[in-house]
Amino acid sequence: MDRKEYLINRLTKEEIDIENVIKLEFPNSKGYKIENNLITWWWENNEDTQPTESELESHLNDLKNDWGKYQYARDRVREYPPISHQLDTIFHDGIDGWKSNILAIKTKYPKSE
Repeated sequence: MDRKEYLINRLTKEEIDIENVIKLEFPNSKGYKIENNLITWWWENNEDTQPTESELESHLNDLKNDWGKYQYARDRVREYPPISHQLDTIFHDGIDGWKSNILAIKTKYPKSE
């Protein structure tokens, strides 16, 4: 999962934690243990070097700050019809009918700049 997809799928900022920072920013790290939002064990054979507490905190703050940038996407996802309904719209109304429905949602929730 990339950073944008991750942030779109978080309903609240509070869901973002150090575990997720490691998965996103240090994806080659396979062995570690986290307790109370701190790394308590780091496997010596990890491809990534163990991040410092300040590096983790910086990445965590960046993720939480970026979370708000994707509210438009969370709103869109909530309003898009299920894929089966979208396919039915394409069948009955064609691609232009489907595009019209999707465009209405995209217009209602414009992309943040």
